[in-house]
Amino acid sequence: MAVALAWQLLLSPGRSLGQLAALALAVWLIYTSDRWLDARSPSYPATARHGFAHQHRQLLGILLLLGFALELALVLTQLSWQEITLGLLLLALSLAHLALAQIRPSFAWPKEWSAGLVFASGVCLPAFIAGPTPAQLAAWILLAGLCVWNCTAIEVWERGAAHVHPWSLALAQSLPASALALLSGSAFLLRLPLGMALALALSSAAAASCLLALMQARFSRPFLRMAADLALLLPPLLAWFFS
Repeated sequence: MAVALAWQLLLSPGRSLGQLAALALAVWLIYTSDRWLDARSPSYPATARHGFAHQHRQLLGILLLLGFALELALVLTQLSWQEITLGLLLLALSLAHLALAQIRPSFAWPKEWSAGLVFASGVCLPAFIAGPTPAQLAAWILLAGLCVWNCTAIEVWERGAAHVHPWSLALAQSLPASALALLSGSAFLLRLPLGMALALALSSAAAASCLLALMQARFSRPFLRMAADLALLLPPLLAWFFS
């Protein structure tokens, strides 16, 4: 939730507390729903988060129902109809992929890739309402790439290579090279009319991801998971604070 809020504060300054709350709750609902569904099976490759979801599945189910009711109220009272329409489209795509991943996992593309793309799209949605500029589209592509890289790296570090989608495994085997490609792409943004704060935040996040990939063998998996989140959180937060 914090990562989503940090990027939206930078991309769309002036958002109200209610609008930010709607975004934060939406991220929590999607994330928790995914864990809740995965936790149906005790044999699912365990992480600490999946173990917690399995142990407290009934409580999480109640909280999810209450959360969806609150999210509906926030959406109807805080967002514009344009945002609601685009948000419903993202929701439909997310639910379709989530259902496919649960029913026929072999037919679905990597869940972590879908999560990264939907996350970046949801964060950028308010800035796209008036029609995205080429510079904004370039920023979305890079942010989506960073989110997909982040989700894939965390999935591999937490669950191990044997339990991830083959596409994610292919990306995981070239984490330094792919992070370097994102860093090279971020340098291009500095030449676009995008705003120095946003360009520097994207460049810094790409640089931090690249450094993390190059040094991953030196750190424990819990540290890598935490550092991956910080690599996406601190750049936009600092850029927003000092801009």
